[in-house]
Amino acid sequence: MPDFKLQLHAYLVLTLFITAHHLTTHAAATGSQARIHISTHPVTMSSRVATAARYFRITLLRSAIGLPSNNLRILKSLGLHRRLRTVYHPVSPDVAGKIFAVKELVDVSEVDQKLSPEDMRELRRPERGYWVEKRAAEVLGS
Repeated sequence: MPDFKLQLHAYLVLTLFITAHHLTTHAAATGSQARIHISTHPVTMSSRVATAARYFRITLLRSAIGLPSNNLRILKSLGLHRRLRTVYHPVSPDVAGKIFAVKELVDVSEVDQKLSPEDMRELRRPERGYWVEKRAAEVLGS
């Protein structure tokens, strides 16, 4: 988990650096003054990242009771209303920033595809403690 948080931090820093570089080169080309602001301009994402269908799998582990209302709003915007609920969001700088703001409360992993609620339920379901060798109807010859 710490590796992912480090990667997320590096991704955010790189995104901000690319955005700042884009703005300063644009300002130099137009002769205007550079104003740095946070944006989700398409230039900030490489074409490889933009075309790959990757998702953040976000699970709320800790409750937000007693935390500032800003954290509650961020969790609500991510679709996390209850503990141990899992949501999927496409990988983007906006979502990464929201995750970074509540990183102490959530568990995050990057996956290739979304799982439906039925598929997630099947993954949690334990294997049966028995197996059927023959049916009663087969034994009795009915």
